[in-house]
Amino acid sequence: MKTVTKTVFKVGDFVSWAQAGNLDLQPIFQRRPVWKAGAKSYLIDTVIRGLPIPIVFLRDRLALQSIITTREVVDGQQRLRTILSFINSSLVQDYSVEQDEFKLSKLHNEEFGGMSFSELPPDTQRAIVGYEIPVHIFSADTEDRDILQIFARLNATGVKLNDQELRNAGYFGAFKALTYNIGYENLNRWQDWGIFKLSDISRMNEVEEVADLIVSMHQGVHGRNKKLLDEYYETYDDAYPERAAVQKRFEVVMSSIEDVLGGAIGTSEFSRRALFNDLFVATYELMYGLGSPLTVSTKATKLPAGYAKKILGLSKLLSEGELPEEVDRSLRGATSDKGSRLKRVNFILGPFGYELQES
Repeated sequence: MKTVTKTVFKVGDFVSWAQAGNLDLQPIFQRRPVWKAGAKSYLIDTVIRGLPIPIVFLRDRLALQSIITTREVVDGQQRLRTILSFINSSLVQDYSVEQDEFKLSKLHNEEFGGMSFSELPPDTQRAIVGYEIPVHIFSADTEDRDILQIFARLNATGVKLNDQELRNAGYFGAFKALTYNIGYENLNRWQDWGIFKLSDISRMNEVEEVADLIVSMHQGVHGRNKKLLDEYYETYDDAYPERAAVQKRFEVVMSSIEDVLGGAIGTSEFSRRALFNDLFVATYELMYGLGSPLTVSTKATKLPAGYAKKILGLSKLLSEGELPEEVDRSLRGATSDKGSRLKRVNFILGPFGYELQES
């Protein structure tokens, strides 16, 4: 095996190489689709915040006649192209306004949203130029077949991405930003209530749950459906007009559940993921009404008297198995289909005199 050097370079190093014509940005092994503006903005925000990005793979190319080394980008072309084009379009030889021009989005960075590099404060510009990128460099005598073998092994030992991780990799707009932020803001609740373990959170299961609950706000009880969630990410990638209202209502419902039930959730049957989803949906129905217009100005209805006592009473019935036959059946088999969910949500709403009809 040829030499592989593991190191870090600052963004400024890549700028210098590009200015000198010693950086080859053209990928030769893995052609990737051109990133959308949202993906580029997300990357620049990551750099500004000093958070890590994936390793960039380079290969040295030595021109014997001139004794000049060129750094050839094997993997990481889009990342480098995004950073360099953001700093100065002249750093990318085949720069295209249509393909490469973008600005930071307010969805990713409220403070600097809408700005180009030259418009950023000097300290922020210096932070970007000084940002360190992890790099693996293949020596000049590394052949193409050796590099291909390395990438084949990396891919062979990887963990297959789940549906939510694929959405996270494919979308960078309004809906993704909202679901991620709500998931993150409720991190302590997910863990304290026993709904998600850290291993679940590391695979973004809580973010998918947030997305599913937001769909319930829009259209009421529904079956968990990959296609449906994908459609929401796609439809609301560029803009999500109801974002502020959804964020406010989600927090109001979560805070209300916490204020009334507190630590009792973690020891109740509602710490189970499916049942917590039902509890949230039922509570949202009591406070706002499923499918109601998502406006910021709408005030929540206070939870009914005896909410905690009735919910904990239902938890006891669930734990003891003293359930109506249809509810018992809804907890077995396809627990996330629309019919099963509706039966359980109505089971929760029953003591409060509510019943949802199947649409």
